[in-house]
Amino acid sequence: MYQKRYKVTGEHIELIVEFSVILLAPIIHTYYLWKVKKVESAVIHQNIKIFTFLYVLVGMGIVLLLTTSNAQANDSHCYSIKNSDQKNYCLALAKHQDSYCYSIQESDSKNLCLAQVKNQKSYCYSIKVSDSKNQCLAQVK
Repeated sequence: MYQKRYKVTGEHIELIVEFSVILLAPIIHTYYLWKVKKVESAVIHQNIKIFTFLYVLVGMGIVLLLTTSNAQANDSHCYSIKNSDQKNYCLALAKHQDSYCYSIQESDSKNLCLAQVKNQKSYCYSIKVSDSKNQCLAQVK
């Protein structure tokens, strides 16, 4: 299936650089306090705990944004497919959910869907049309 590529512009690069500087500033400041100002280790440890919590939250937020927008981008086109078997096949692959495969009426398509979503060749052997069976066996690892 065709997947749309994300185009990175100069504005995106600028935002990435600015965001990186903002995230690096606390680390640099803490290092400065530790090496130059010789601040007590208790203060340094407290800063590290606070910033670790902050970085974990930011990391989780970024992962959530990347995964949800990707999933929504993949499955949004499936809903415009009129044929219900093709729509369910598309949704099963986009969302990696075998429940959509079971809604497919045509048995060969259902078995191909299950083989791909579950990544199990055993479903390929239930496909009746020889070319489709061989294609399934070649595609599923």
